[in-house]
Amino acid sequence: MVHAVQNSWLRYWAGAPEITVIDPRSRTRYLSGHIPHAIWVPVSAAFGPDGRLLSDEALAKWLGESGVSNEGTVVVYGDSDGQAAAMLAWILSYLGHPDVAILRTRLEHWRNDGGELAYRPEVANSENFTPRPQPELRANWDDASKQAAPKLLDARSPEEYRGDKVVAEDSPGHIPGAINIPWLSFVGENEELLCQPAEVLARLRKAGANPDQDSVVYCRAAQRSSVAWLAMRLAGSPARLYDGGILDWSQRAGASMDKGSSTTKKSTGVRSSRGPSARKKSVRRASS
Repeated sequence: MVHAVQNSWLRYWAGAPEITVIDPRSRTRYLSGHIPHAIWVPVSAAFGPDGRLLSDEALAKWLGESGVSNEGTVVVYGDSDGQAAAMLAWILSYLGHPDVAILRTRLEHWRNDGGELAYRPEVANSENFTPRPQPELRANWDDASKQAAPKLLDARSPEEYRGDKVVAEDSPGHIPGAINIPWLSFVGENEELLCQPAEVLARLRKAGANPDQDSVVYCRAAQRSSVAWLAMRLAGSPARLYDGGILDWSQRAGASMDKGSSTTKKSTGVRSSRGPSARKKSVRRASS
């Protein structure tokens, strides 16, 4: 179960043998100042060249080699927008770590609150991490295709959601039935990493989502939507992460996309031009 901790808690417990503090940021940021005893586990290494998450087994191997085990408590912290911290918190939770904590405030506040910073990398011994996947935390294409508004939440920007902005070769628009709650809506103000639980629940209700219902949240891949997932989970809302996101959806043959801001209209019939069936159709047209 993922939960949040405060600076005072981490100052007291950092360095204890049962506590593993993790910095998921880039190496440059890690060496520019990190919380003492924090090991470097860059979340960027969790993704393959295609932009998708590695397999469960590969993720577990990476975590173990980085110095993370299934034992004790892991504490993840972040800065700025919180994407790296939220993504790693989801990975650890999904793979079954029993006690995942997120530092409630950003690293900047740790420093401003009197917390010390270290500048030399922490040497971590290789550990054994056994994956125990938690299916209730993850959604796939089939899950997303069966979700009906307002249970499917698109955490991308309004421009991407409407189809006005297209990234790379993605199909424009959003998954039919999804409502748009941009991930930045869940980022905290001032020194907080995320919004307070009461704010999260209020924003979900305002957008038309029932925070008591199981929801599937997605973005293009996973990092932005992981911020929404973490904020919702900390607020007690049973969210699942569709980590494949639009990157996966766009490559499914015949996957429909809606455009515009309406969440009640039927599918426009815009379908992905990618995937095996779509390629065969293109070949038939070319040969006719």
